[in-house]
Amino acid sequence: MSEKVKVLIIDDSAFNRRSFKSMLESNSGIKVIGTATDGEDGLKKVNELLPDVITLDLEMPRMDGFTFLRILMRTRPTPTIVISSKADSESVFKAMEMGAVDFIPKPVKKASMELYSIKEDVIKKVLHVRTINLKNVQRRIADITIKLNLGVDTSVKPIVKVTGADRVRESVYTGFKLIAIGSSTGGPFCTAENNSRIG
Repeated sequence: MSEKVKVLIIDDSAFNRRSFKSMLESNSGIKVIGTATDGEDGLKKVNELLPDVITLDLEMPRMDGFTFLRILMRTRPTPTIVISSKADSESVFKAMEMGAVDFIPKPVKKASMELYSIKEDVIKKVLHVRTINLKNVQRRIADITIKLNLGVDTSVKPIVKVTGADRVRESVYTGFKLIAIGSSTGGPFCTAENNSRIG
């Protein structure tokens, strides 16, 4: 039987810390090994407890989540899932750019049982950490650090269009070139260059 995923929860709300601990430990494959009240406390706990994954709020006193991420990824890179009500596109992209492996929006800002509506998503993403190659995250952080030292603008400028009652977001990233090709096993696909079908 595989070892449990060890989680450190960082959130300034005592209600949120208790709620996330309850959510996560309802799954037999997860163990919460500690909690922290802000980024400064979180950095100490990371070095003491060596978690497999961190859940992180962004808006906290003393040291916010962005500052925590920047220091963490330079000193002890650890898979981090941001769970925050500060879920505007700029905050999401900034957190991901700074090394977060995922982002889950909090459904409410204040203490509320509605927080439990994200329980399954939180559990799923914490368990998914086992499949993450942290070296890819480390390479991404190293690349950003080099560019910052050279004075290169690393910001991601999203163009977000909100449409319809369901507020479907369409994001366009600038500064990156990417071609993605997907297919089921043995299935046909189209190349981006000539749209030729290959069986």
